[in-house]
Amino acid sequence: MDQIKKFISKLLLPRGVKIGFSVSPNINLQDPLLQESFFSCKKEQMYESKDIAREKFELLKSNLKKCKLFYGSTTCKFDGEFLQEDTLVAVTTKLIWKIYATSYERVSSLIEIGDYFELCLSACEENIIDGYYRIKVKLTGKVIGVDYIKVQSRVPYLLKLIPKSKYEGINKKSVKLTVDGFFNDIA
Repeated sequence: MDQIKKFISKLLLPRGVKIGFSVSPNINLQDPLLQESFFSCKKEQMYESKDIAREKFELLKSNLKKCKLFYGSTTCKFDGEFLQEDTLVAVTTKLIWKIYATSYERVSSLIEIGDYFELCLSACEENIIDGYYRIKVKLTGKVIGVDYIKVQSRVPYLLKLIPKSKYEGINKKSVKLTVDGFFNDIA
């Protein structure tokens, strides 16, 4: 019976493929195929007064709800005026020449409580890049703080073509560019 399970497993699950079938409920969450890369950036900006900080905080929240989330060669499109939970978002990035990759994400959470705002976009389709983006914004007196994290899996074959060090460098630069862009837009 074990040999039949192994044969079926190899037939259904070629090496290196991550899908939801298994021959046992005993899943190894430390499996290298399940590991993801975390890229984050935190930044705070102090303003002259609480009123100015509040104005900038409200503008930043509005920009984020309008899907102004990416900078450089990446665009973000959705239907409607403002993001809401469960909104479908198309994130398109120019790869090379005139070749673009589009990732389909859903707003998995959008939280607004007083001086705190959080937005999380999560992959919802088979994408070149699987993972999520989470942005936390907090107003404390005259200071706006942003905590941004981008989590990605390198399982898709296309990402394996990029050397790991270059992949990590691109993403570290991307998260810093993004957070800097948030603050530049409200300057």
